Amino acid sequence: MVFYEPKKKLIGTLALGGDEKEPAVATLDQPGSLKGRLIAEDGKPLVGVVINLYFSDRTGGAIQRHIYLAKLIETNADGKFQMDEIIPGQNISLTFSRGKQTFEPLTKFENRSVQAGATLDLGEVKMKRKVEQEN
Repeated sequence: MVFYEPKKKLIGTLALGGDEKEPAVATLDQPGSLKGRLIAEDGKPLVGVVINLYFSDRTGGAIQRHIYLAKLIETNADGKFQMDEIIPGQNISLTFSRGKQTFEPLTKFENRSVQAGATLDLGEVKMKRKVEQEN
């Protein structure tokens, strides 16, 4: 389960096994954040690229979609982006797109997570256009 308190911007998770002997308690903490800068293979900033965040835990993804329902996260004129209010301690993955074009990082960053109250800085991420396979 994921818990979110939007006014105080607190978030937490709780895993239940179904055989708990004691009352279950969820601890809420400050969310984490994520930032970086996307550049093309030629070193130029990638402008207007939309960043989507996914969690290995489906529940985490559902609450994150709720948090970002009206917020589109995309790179600015310098290729920079920042996402706030991310559930800490959950494995995340990212996708990158601009219109129908998708991008992928030259160096994969899998099994990353943000820590409570901290910012995970991906730094400068060199991207390449993903070639779509025709059916």
